[in-house]
Amino acid sequence: WILNDQELLLAINTAYASPRSAWVTIDDGVHQVVRTLTCLYSTSPVQIGQETTVEARNGKAVVLTLPAGGLVIYE
Repeated sequence: WILNDQELLLAINTAYASPRSAWVTIDDGVHQVVRTLTCLYSTSPVQIGQETTVEARNGKAVVLTLPAGGLVIYE
């Protein structure tokens, strides 16, 4: 979701038995390499506040790890 140069990234893990990690492409114009996105919400409370670093992959991307059957929101 992008509004006024601000992007929220929501991801859902549909695998109920195990956590999953994946590279997620984000808006190339909004983000700069080595900046970070912060976890605002997770179904695993220990993830809240953790950061993931923006990298130059497929434009710009971050790697997210989602809890089993879980949801995360990053900004």
